[in-house]
Amino acid sequence: MTHTCPISRALAFGLVVLLVTCGCQRAQQAGPSDGQAGSPAAGDAALRQKLADHEAEFQALQRQYNEILRQREVELATCQANSADLESELEEIATENAGLREKIRTVKAELARLQDVIGPSGEPAEDR
Repeated sequence: MTHTCPISRALAFGLVVLLVTCGCQRAQQAGPSDGQAGSPAAGDAALRQKLADHEAEFQALQRQYNEILRQREVELATCQANSADLESELEEIATENAGLREKIRTVKAELARLQDVIGPSGEPAEDR
């Protein structure tokens, strides 16, 4: 499916915000003294590595999210097809049910007419 629903967009946006927030919090918690001997180059390299790690994690999560979304879209299409089939089947059953009800009315009317002709004793009404 080529369209995205608002919920999918919201989930993707939430995922991005969450990852950025987590990355910022980790950077603030880490501070400049995390194994860096005060060297700006060492700190820069460590930050670049953290950024690369977070980007790789983000890409992996995005691929996982996209795969789950594709699976859900397939499931949705299957459910919609099943729903259409069931609706069609229900319509057929309702039509058949209406026809059977009409037959029942006809048979009951015929039975009542025959009972008037034959009578309760089982003998024709003319012989009584």
